[in-house]
Amino acid sequence: MSLKNIFKRELPSDPHQLIKEISSIIDHTNLKPEATLKDLESTCLEAVEHGFYACCIPNFYVENIAKQFAGQVKIATVAGFPHGNMASTVKVKEVETAYVNGADEVDVVANISLFKSGLYSQAIEEVERILDISKSYGGVLKVIIET
Repeated sequence: MSLKNIFKRELPSDPHQLIKEISSIIDHTNLKPEATLKDLESTCLEAVEHGFYACCIPNFYVENIAKQFAGQVKIATVAGFPHGNMASTVKVKEVETAYVNGADEVDVVANISLFKSGLYSQAIEEVERILDISKSYGGVLKVIIET
């Protein structure tokens, strides 16, 4: 896939403008389990500095980071990370907590084992419940598969 297909239009010929446009769709991510608040502040400062779309951080830190970087960069987090195979009620609560604490976007790890087991209706029901929560908070939801 080309960048032209991603942006669905001609891209600027000026390299600086091109970098700016590409940066605007990047989620700068730090999900390291050992990351400290200071590490995550640095990650978000880099996101602001480079004009990235979002700073993606562990759910636990969303409340602190969202207050500090409000209006500077979108705050994204994850739910069900890294495997997505916890009880749906836990994942739903994780998503709701993220939005309550100030997340703009949540990347939810799909429960791939439900799909592989042929339990499609359960997998779809989980995503629909999470999508309803996302919509109620005006948030962005991405369903991802971790491999």
